[in-house]
Amino acid sequence: MLGHNNLKKSSVIAFLAVLLLLTMAMFTPHGSITAKSGYWYSLAPPLLAIALVMLTQRLIFSLLVGVLAGGLLVVLPEQGITAIGSGVITGPLYILQSVSNPSNLRILFFITCMLMMISVIVTSGGFQAIVRWLKQYATDPYSSKLITALMGLVIFIDDYANTLIIGNAMRPVTDQQKISREKLAFLVDSTSAPIAGLAFISSWIGYEVGLFSELSKSLAINKNGYAIFLDALGYRFYCILLIIFVFTHILLKRDFGPMLKAEQRARLTGALEDKNARPLQAAVFISQKAAPEAREKAITAIVPISGLVACLISLLFVTGNGPALVGQGHSVFSLNTWQIIVTAIPNTTILLACSGLLGLVLACCFARFYSKVSSKSIGKALLAGVKTSLLPLSILILAWSLKQSVDALHTGQYIISVAGDSITPQFFPAIIFAIACVTAFTIGTSFGTMGIILPVAIPLAYQLDGSTYGLLTIISMAAVLDGAIFGDHCSPLSDTTIMSSVSTSCDHIHHVKTQAPYAITVGMIAIVCGYLPAAAGLSNLWCLLLGATAIMTTLLIIGRQIQTPASPNQATT
Repeated sequence: MLGHNNLKKSSVIAFLAVLLLLTMAMFTPHGSITAKSGYWYSLAPPLLAIALVMLTQRLIFSLLVGVLAGGLLVVLPEQGITAIGSGVITGPLYILQSVSNPSNLRILFFITCMLMMISVIVTSGGFQAIVRWLKQYATDPYSSKLITALMGLVIFIDDYANTLIIGNAMRPVTDQQKISREKLAFLVDSTSAPIAGLAFISSWIGYEVGLFSELSKSLAINKNGYAIFLDALGYRFYCILLIIFVFTHILLKRDFGPMLKAEQRARLTGALEDKNARPLQAAVFISQKAAPEAREKAITAIVPISGLVACLISLLFVTGNGPALVGQGHSVFSLNTWQIIVTAIPNTTILLACSGLLGLVLACCFARFYSKVSSKSIGKALLAGVKTSLLPLSILILAWSLKQSVDALHTGQYIISVAGDSITPQFFPAIIFAIACVTAFTIGTSFGTMGIILPVAIPLAYQLDGSTYGLLTIISMAAVLDGAIFGDHCSPLSDTTIMSSVSTSCDHIHHVKTQAPYAITVGMIAIVCGYLPAAAGLSNLWCLLLGATAIMTTLLIIGRQIQTPASPNQATT
């Protein structure tokens, strides 16, 4: 009854908010807009969704309201109340388009395959065997967190694969060491997109290089997209400093803010989650155990996961014309060869889908023929994986649908247009980093933010750089990519943030609340120690050294070590 009353209250709040927005939007003058920069209310659907998430803690409900409000705002303000029928169906049409989009379908298929594969591996005892092996190294909270972060560096090929594999593999280990689910979700989230975004070979690189290639053509820069990516790599201050922060805070054993409280709770009381937590993922992988007949061997987990990664790398090589390049004398171990290969790949989601399917098939085969798990137990595991995938898939579909509404309302262009025309060149990278952050936080996608802002901001940076491909242009490109990842990292609507909550079985809102102070701290350090001094001419290496020093100093000043039951009087400074 309480839940029903809360839903009724949330529905009333949402209805009144949408009604108020529509009324205000209807009275907005709508002249002809050549640049299609959008109106003030283009920010309303994502901001409404975010506000409702924070207010009601109902993620799917909030996303759905945001999508429906976006559909109404796309149609009604300009066409009037007579178009209400069209406005009402626009939101559901966005959902239908998201589900029918081939690229989205491949991502959904990959996630489902991954969750089914993980479920089968659990049933076969593969993860349990790995956990037993890891226990000899993960002997305390310190080593457990360090191993989790190091695994994030190893699985660099894709942020989804990184999140799903590491979160599910390390959760039993960190649970035993009384590490909070919030901390595990942070470690998983902070070594997914930042690592994949920097990696030379990943599912991100083709997209990033493709955007740079288009900019190279439009600005007549005599460089290919991958060369531009490499130029900007040393100025990716947020991603690099975030990785430094992850390892530094582990090595110094210090936390602050809400994360400190979460860790203190877990260590002193054994409560891995807050008493009011609502884990995003159903607890299937927590309650599910190895089948009684299973022979628990690590190989039943290692082979499917390794096979998935190996398949993805092989497909990258083949579809990127790798064999032809090797035949022309290129070395398969050459970085330049792989730069050419990855740049040539048109669609990585197909490769992800194929790799995910292979991982699932290998998991089933090894469970049946190596671990001797019955076909009935494997069937139950597959069904459990499908059931577990329903919630994250629903959330991702709604997040994509919301993105369609903000695209139609030109939200990204509106944010750019209100930034102003008069900007000091030395401040431009920091400003564009902040704009990219706000955009990504609002629309919940780093890819979408990169695609919206790069074509608008970089030509402006190029002009500020004296119409040359100089330092300001390079730093600005890096700032857009990193700002997009930063905003995506903080947004409750982000797919990678959502999947981090899913794979670690963490309350999604609690994950966002505990992670945000860390991400914001690194973001501010990236601006002050990175983008601003680099634009003024300071070497990027000195900027990174300055940033790393700032991270260590911050942790030493405001960070506190976690008290343990064994040492209640431990110093906290």
